[in-house]
Amino acid sequence: MILKLARSNIKGSVSDIMVYFFTLAFCIAIYFTFNSINENPQLMKQFSYASKGLDNIVSFITITSFFIVITMGILIVYSNWYFLKHRKYEFGIYLTLGMRKEHIIGILLIENLVIGVLAISLGILFGVVGSQFMTVMILKTYGMTAATFQFMISKYALISTLINFSAIFIVSVIVNTIAISRFKIVDLMYSKSDLEKVHTRNMKTAIILIVPGIIMLGMGYLMAITQGILSEPKEMMGEIFLGISGTVLIFIALSAIFDFYIRRRKKKYFKGINIFVFGQIVNKINSSSIVMAVTCLTLFLSSMVFMVGNSIKTTLEDKDINSMLYDVSTVIDYNERKVNFDIYDQLPKELKKKVHRKSFAQITIKHNGEAVSKYLKDIKDNKQKFDVAYFMSQKDFNKCLGMIGRKRVKIEKNEYIFAAENDKKYKFGKMLVENKVKLKIGKQVFTPVGVEHCRLDNMHNGRGAFILNDKVNQRFLNEMVVCNVNTDKDSYLRDEILGKIDDIVKEKSKDENKKAIFWHSTREEIVNDSLKKETLVTFLFIYISLVLMVTCGVVISIQQMLQIDKSAKKYKILGYLGADDKMINRALLKQISFYFLIPLIFAMMDFFVGVISIRELISRYGDFEIWRSLFRTGKFIILTYGLYFLLTYFSCKKMIYRKGRR
Repeated sequence: MILKLARSNIKGSVSDIMVYFFTLAFCIAIYFTFNSINENPQLMKQFSYASKGLDNIVSFITITSFFIVITMGILIVYSNWYFLKHRKYEFGIYLTLGMRKEHIIGILLIENLVIGVLAISLGILFGVVGSQFMTVMILKTYGMTAATFQFMISKYALISTLINFSAIFIVSVIVNTIAISRFKIVDLMYSKSDLEKVHTRNMKTAIILIVPGIIMLGMGYLMAITQGILSEPKEMMGEIFLGISGTVLIFIALSAIFDFYIRRRKKKYFKGINIFVFGQIVNKINSSSIVMAVTCLTLFLSSMVFMVGNSIKTTLEDKDINSMLYDVSTVIDYNERKVNFDIYDQLPKELKKKVHRKSFAQITIKHNGEAVSKYLKDIKDNKQKFDVAYFMSQKDFNKCLGMIGRKRVKIEKNEYIFAAENDKKYKFGKMLVENKVKLKIGKQVFTPVGVEHCRLDNMHNGRGAFILNDKVNQRFLNEMVVCNVNTDKDSYLRDEILGKIDDIVKEKSKDENKKAIFWHSTREEIVNDSLKKETLVTFLFIYISLVLMVTCGVVISIQQMLQIDKSAKKYKILGYLGADDKMINRALLKQISFYFLIPLIFAMMDFFVGVISIRELISRYGDFEIWRSLFRTGKFIILTYGLYFLLTYFSCKKMIYRKGRR
């Protein structure tokens, strides 16, 4: 009997739980897909080259997956609890007919077992397909052919998926068992009437809550905009606390404020069946204010994660295209000692014939390890004034300009030019020129005459350097020698050059007093390394943001469908009172739209403030193209969140007619 009841319950509620079921399968598929990276030798071999930027990729994926498992655990337990809450009357009937609580627990156990097994099986199946598709895409991104692809199923991903999601379903069953054991028949039989009660909140209470809520949210916004995400930990925690607290207070007070406002717009309130629609909206907001607040914050987090991942990928991508100027860069650091030999002169004659002097630039970058603010007079409050100040001669800088086909510069003895390696530094240099900020080194004072956008090497340090006249005689503690070489992308010649430079530096460093630290960077290495970082960052951030967005969609969808299910009789009565199908459908659309849009509107307010606060962080990677990132984030929200909105609307519409609307 228990088995038959469980089977009939599942069959009867297929359309009701379809959104929940496919969300589970989808999230399990995503989890399996990304965890399969850990055991894929083809991908791990490629990602290992990017270890400088991402030291332990396996650990990073594991930590991210743990976060996703926790999120999905909360979603599954919450959804089951919510379904249980709305089946109280059904359980009351069972108990009244003589069924024991153990039998009800058995029914739920079978239902959860069937749904869990089907969701995990379908999720793993889609995950296997998804992991192969992801492997092919990544290999193509790295310039590898489809012939290198090998089909494989990750044992780690399979075992991890089975253990984690089985554990989540077991926890859900335990929670349901505890809840059912505490049920009383009287409460269960009257639960239906409790669900139909219209909950209202006192207007005075709402004002008391919303005023401090707006103030706290405003203060959080102000702190985020002025201090940014790079503020001190205490200040950042303050921003987060104010933002969360303000959002929760506003949502708690929202139903009373909305009810007060709409009742005073009588033409709107009494038009058609709006009185019914607004009553449903007010009741739902009031009873689900905390859930809506949490949904709003999760939507914000999902949007920000997607935005950050997409922005970092875009800026890295653009930076690689625009800034890789030299085929080979070698940096030689003799600490506090000078390099008094020309590396090009030490090259063999055969190699000199292949590499012309114009394609080989040996430059010296000097510094004392002191901040820019040490040398600049009357500089405005700018975070870049704390960066290390670097200096170069006009002669060396012209070598760099000559290699990239740019016009050489000429500087007088009392002038300086600021050389910027990225857009951020270029803006800083323009500020120096526009404000005529003078440079002081010892007793000498220099006036700015221009700013040049030029890479000094391939190291992506994003430095800015002050270019001085060759006749300026100033001693600095530290000197770095940079050798930039263009080989017309000849990989054989590039390797030959690197080998000879290594030999020369090692030979000159035999004396302990002249021990040098040196490292190389080629155009090909940096492009490949950055490409892998872009791909990895994109996949991981999409992974997190997708799961968070899906969680928001399914929570709102489940709440709306269960409310419509319990309100089916009300819609039937509206039909008896003369409301046609068009009016019913419009009322349903308004109700669902409002419930989906309110958290989204508040989340977008938080999102735009968040974008302003992270601009400083993203700009560290390069130029931050905000509109392109906003456009992509908008498409992501519309596709995922909008899909759940449409699924919810059509499911609820079908539910109303199935429950006896006609």
